[in-house]
Amino acid sequence: MSSQMFKRFISYVGKTKLTDLPKDWQKTVDEVLVAQEKANPQITKAEIKGAQPHKSHKDPSDPLDVISVRLLKDSGSRVDSIHIHQDGTSKRK
Repeated sequence: MSSQMFKRFISYVGKTKLTDLPKDWQKTVDEVLVAQEKANPQITKAEIKGAQPHKSHKDPSDPLDVISVRLLKDSGSRVDSIHIHQDGTSKRK
Protein backbone atom coordinates (compact mmCIF):
# COMPACT_ATOMS: atom_id res chain seq x y z
CA MET A 1 0.00 0.00 0.00
CA SER A 2 1.47 3.34 -0.94
CA SER A 3 1.83 6.03 1.70
CA GLN A 4 -0.61 8.17 -0.26
CA MET A 5 -3.31 5.50 0.11
CA PHE A 6 -2.70 4.89 3.81
CA LYS A 7 -5.48 6.40 5.87
CA ARG A 8 -4.18 7.71 9.13
CA PHE A 9 -6.04 6.86 12.30
CA ILE A 10 -3.40 7.53 14.96
CA SER A 11 -4.31 10.34 17.31
CA TYR A 12 -2.32 12.05 19.99
CA VAL A 13 -3.78 11.81 23.48
CA GLY A 14 -2.66 13.09 26.85
CA LYS A 15 -1.43 16.49 27.84
CA THR A 16 1.65 16.58 25.56
CA LYS A 17 0.80 17.15 21.91
CA LEU A 18 3.11 16.68 18.94
CA THR A 19 3.30 20.46 18.53
CA ASP A 20 4.57 20.78 22.13
CA LEU A 21 7.82 19.02 21.18
CA PRO A 22 10.82 21.03 19.96
CA LYS A 23 10.27 21.80 16.28
CA ASP A 24 13.31 19.78 15.21
CA TRP A 25 11.81 16.64 16.84
CA GLN A 26 8.20 16.90 15.60
CA LYS A 27 8.61 15.42 12.11
CA THR A 28 10.80 12.56 13.32
CA VAL A 29 8.42 11.59 16.14
CA ASP A 30 5.44 11.75 13.77
CA GLU A 31 7.19 9.59 11.15
CA VAL A 32 8.20 6.95 13.70
CA LEU A 33 4.66 6.81 15.08
CA VAL A 34 3.10 6.50 11.63
CA ALA A 35 5.51 3.60 10.94
CA GLN A 36 4.50 1.98 14.24
CA GLU A 37 0.85 2.32 13.30
CA LYS A 38 1.45 0.79 9.87
CA ALA A 39 3.34 -2.13 11.44
CA ASN A 40 0.63 -2.77 14.04
CA PRO A 41 -2.92 -1.66 13.15
CA GLN A 42 -3.97 -2.12 16.80
CA ILE A 43 -2.08 1.10 17.54
CA THR A 44 -4.51 3.98 17.13
CA LYS A 45 -3.32 6.41 19.80
CA ALA A 46 -0.01 7.78 20.99
CA GLU A 47 0.61 9.35 24.37
CA ILE A 48 3.77 11.45 24.35
CA LYS A 49 5.25 11.46 27.84
CA GLY A 50 6.83 14.91 28.16
CA ALA A 51 7.69 17.69 25.74
CA GLN A 52 11.46 17.76 26.28
CA PRO A 53 13.98 15.24 24.99
CA HIS A 54 15.71 13.52 27.90
CA LYS A 55 18.10 10.71 28.77
CA SER A 56 16.40 7.34 29.11
CA HIS A 57 15.68 6.35 32.69
CA LYS A 58 14.93 2.77 31.60
CA ASP A 59 18.11 2.38 29.54
CA PRO A 60 20.96 4.38 31.12
CA SER A 61 23.38 2.92 28.55
CA ASP A 62 21.56 4.81 25.76
CA PRO A 63 23.68 7.93 25.11
CA LEU A 64 21.03 9.66 22.97
CA ASP A 65 18.19 11.87 24.12
CA VAL A 66 14.75 10.33 23.72
CA ILE A 67 11.07 11.17 23.60
CA SER A 68 9.02 8.54 25.46
CA VAL A 69 5.73 7.46 23.92
CA ARG A 70 3.04 4.99 25.00
CA LEU A 71 1.34 3.26 22.06
CA LEU A 72 -2.32 2.56 22.75
CA LYS A 73 -5.30 0.70 21.32
CA ASP A 74 -8.53 2.52 20.60
CA SER A 75 -9.79 1.34 24.01
CA GLY A 76 -6.85 3.11 25.68
CA SER A 77 -5.03 -0.05 26.72
CA ARG A 78 -1.28 -0.06 26.16
CA VAL A 79 0.16 -1.96 23.21
CA ASP A 80 3.77 -0.94 23.78
CA SER A 81 6.05 1.88 24.91
CA ILE A 82 8.96 3.21 22.90
CA HIS A 83 11.80 5.70 23.09
CA ILE A 84 12.26 7.74 19.93
CA HIS A 85 15.65 9.26 19.04
CA GLN A 86 16.03 12.42 16.97
CA ASP A 87 17.72 10.41 14.19
CA GLY A 88 14.49 8.42 13.68
CA THR A 89 15.57 5.25 15.44
CA SER A 90 13.51 3.89 18.30
CA LYS A 91 13.76 1.32 21.07
CA ARG A 92 11.12 -0.58 22.95
CA LYS A 93 11.14 0.35 26.62
